Amino acid sequence: MANVVGTEIDLSQTFTVPALEHTIIDASHPAYVPPVSSSVEFSCQQIHNQSETSKRTGIPIGMLFTPVATLNQSPPCLRRPPVKCKKCHAYINPYCQMNLQDGTWRCCFCFNTNQDREEYAGATPETNIELVQPVVEYLDPTSQPFPVVGGFLEPAYAFLIDLSISKTELQALRHSLLEALSQIPTNVRITLIVFSSVVCVYELVTDGSATAHVLPGRSSASPDDLAVLDENLERLTVPIQSSLNSFMASFDAMMTSQLPSTSNPKRALGVAVETAMYIMGIQNVDKWNSWGKILIFLSGVPNYGLGALSGTDVKESCEYYANVSKKCQKSDISINIFCGGARQFCVKELHNLVLTNAGAILMSPEFSGPAFVGNLSTILGNTCGRKGRFTVRTSGGITIDHVIGSAVPSSFDQDSEVTALDMGGVQPRLCFSLFCEISENIRGDFVFFQFVVHFINLHNQAVQRVLTYHLPTTENFEKFLESVSGDVVSVLIAKQLVASSRRSDIESVLNQLDKRIHDIAVNCGKKDNRVYKLPPNLESIPKRLFMLSRGPLLGPILQHNDDIDSFRCIFFNLKFFESLRHMSPILYMSRNPTQFNPDTYI
Repeated sequence: MANVVGTEIDLSQTFTVPALEHTIIDASHPAYVPPVSSSVEFSCQQIHNQSETSKRTGIPIGMLFTPVATLNQSPPCLRRPPVKCKKCHAYINPYCQMNLQDGTWRCCFCFNTNQDREEYAGATPETNIELVQPVVEYLDPTSQPFPVVGGFLEPAYAFLIDLSISKTELQALRHSLLEALSQIPTNVRITLIVFSSVVCVYELVTDGSATAHVLPGRSSASPDDLAVLDENLERLTVPIQSSLNSFMASFDAMMTSQLPSTSNPKRALGVAVETAMYIMGIQNVDKWNSWGKILIFLSGVPNYGLGALSGTDVKESCEYYANVSKKCQKSDISINIFCGGARQFCVKELHNLVLTNAGAILMSPEFSGPAFVGNLSTILGNTCGRKGRFTVRTSGGITIDHVIGSAVPSSFDQDSEVTALDMGGVQPRLCFSLFCEISENIRGDFVFFQFVVHFINLHNQAVQRVLTYHLPTTENFEKFLESVSGDVVSVLIAKQLVASSRRSDIESVLNQLDKRIHDIAVNCGKKDNRVYKLPPNLESIPKRLFMLSRGPLLGPILQHNDDIDSFRCIFFNLKFFESLRHMSPILYMSRNPTQFNPDTYI
């Protein structure tokens, strides 16, 4: 990033415009995300200060964290550098002890006394709102990127089409794409790639011609092939506002050149994805802003070239997809896969391709219909920035033990006192499950958590969102139980169990679930005639976990493994209320199929 130099900056200004803006503000659009009251849902509102007691209850101490959630009350956005503790680098917050006469303050995390006379001597809540607001955003003028011409970044969207899709389904996909693309912002660059045993990259030109550059699908593109792509790059990725017609014309040309139907068509998905990554600028970030989305439309298992999943040993292909996913995550490119038709797709193995970049795998009987277009529109419009990362700082006695979600350890922040993660994407729906460990008895009356989210918004502004929370501690076990949220606990346990299902057989996972319910009942309930009765706020836990064991995530419902794995893939990154709905989805009842009424449900 380039520092701002050579100008006088008024550091006292507060922005009235929110730093966080989403691409979709229309409440009727499928990608619209309604505001929420808080970015964090804690499993309890009081922490038991004895480590052994907390460990034996079976109740996870943790939280569900949505880094870039839209809040009901937009946090104040401050145009000045944040003030941090000189010792532990925690951000100043309302829970620090302040002396406004001389500008000194005591950090609530390390208890160091800091001298900031120029900043806080004589300060008031009106001039320094970070002293009273637990959630604030900073636009530090000294660490901003270069401004963007036109005011907005240009994401790149690459559409990868499986050429073995039937002509009827290709026609349906064309109509769905046209409908979805007409609703996205006009500052998007698009690319069209078609793959079979070869990979074809279409030039999107306005003269009505259809020209494609053909690459072999068995192995990575040669330097000569890449040189040809470089020479024609401006025609391979073009702004949607000037190229939507040419995109559709190339799509039509692709349908006329479709290969004859075979029993085992070849799909060189690996090389197609590598080609899209190259065009989007991952290898050379000076070409374009290397961020955006890769959308893949599949009609069967990738079975040719790099990442082929047709053999018995797919370990090498899974490792290949995992490495590709990590490269995309570093460049803020999410990969989303649409699987169409009643065929096998090896979703569990394909999950490696989307795991760390906040992508999704969606199953659909066909590439058309309101549900498919809605899902496509949601994925096209769910980005609100790039270069996202966050840190979590905790006070003494409590640490972050592990995290579930689309993120990787961050190399940017080397502070050993914080948990630092690079996010898979800056998306308003992206949620992380954080699990804490009480490593030692807690001495203080409160424990403190500070989340700092760094991202570059759609206006190319570097934003720091700081969220600080404090929870009281207690020695009273009954008070601790009264403060527990049964629904949040249920979701945290469900995330753990679904994550275990990727590595263990379903019987082992269900045994873990039964043991978890047993531990909570025995340690948190009162025995009455051989029955354990839980406090009212915990009664929902056994019911929700039972529904989980019988539902589409872990249950014995008659469906293909690909459907189950797709559902699990989506579940990892879901927010609180969406997770609850997936654990026990609504079942609709219709006595007359011609008069289906979704208001009548079980």
